[in-house]
Amino acid sequence: MTSCARARAGLRALVTWPPLNRALTGGLRRVLPARAQQHPALGRYVPRAGVVQVTMPDGRPLRLESRGDDDIAGPLFWRGWDGHETETVKPFYELARSARVTLDIGAHVGYFALVAAHANPAGRVYAFEPLARVRERLERNVALNGATNVTCVPLALGSPAGTAEFFHVRDGIPSSSSLSRGFMQSIVARDELISTTVEVVEVDDFVDSHGLVGVDLVKVDTETTEAAVIRGMLRTLGRDRPAIVCEVLDAEVGQALEALLRPLGYEFFLLMGHDAVRCDAIRPDEVWRNYIFRAG
Repeated sequence: MTSCARARAGLRALVTWPPLNRALTGGLRRVLPARAQQHPALGRYVPRAGVVQVTMPDGRPLRLESRGDDDIAGPLFWRGWDGHETETVKPFYELARSARVTLDIGAHVGYFALVAAHANPAGRVYAFEPLARVRERLERNVALNGATNVTCVPLALGSPAGTAEFFHVRDGIPSSSSLSRGFMQSIVARDELISTTVEVVEVDDFVDSHGLVGVDLVKVDTETTEAAVIRGMLRTLGRDRPAIVCEVLDAEVGQALEALLRPLGYEFFLLMGHDAVRCDAIRPDEVWRNYIFRAG
């Protein structure tokens, strides 16, 4: 770790020390005007440690446990239930309200899974997270919300099935982890990147083995392996025609997704601010990272 990285880590540890954090974040919330609290820098540099509770549009409370280390609870504390990836979570919530089965692939600490669970308590949500220490936080968040309709699954999804190396940083709750060595090497210093062997399954096999019917919504955020995920769920796409909320970071991934989805009659919408803009092709955007793919 470089001296700069050590300094940042030390500052973050100080800011998230519980007694100081409660005083700091509570005091700032009392004195800062509402507009200032919407600034994204607050969530990043002054995250809330402890349990963060926000209110969903239907009045249900959503709770996340944090040590100021997950990049999600902080923005929610300052900006409300949709404070993380606002342009994505709002349409995701609307889709989840009527989804019989939702698959959250790359669930991380469970934010989108819990949004889906609260949006439709009668629906089933499957949250896939292969990295053990992140999955532990996911499981605690699911328990904290009493979300009995969420099942946490310790698997990576992709194609082909088997075992593979899953790349991540040595410690903490990473904002990114992936089956793609190349992607992780592009964002993590060599001495901080390690891997863990994980089981990989295809979505179709999971759906069949669990007897799932009515897969209406899928979220895929797997850091440039999204096409492999989609390749492993073509039977499910053909049968249930789910809406897909998908991150696209790479041009080759976009082309591969397009080749898989266009023959199935899917249309592509880039989520930009308050709008979902129809696109003829799937390309990464410099600002907006997520698409909705919908069956025509």
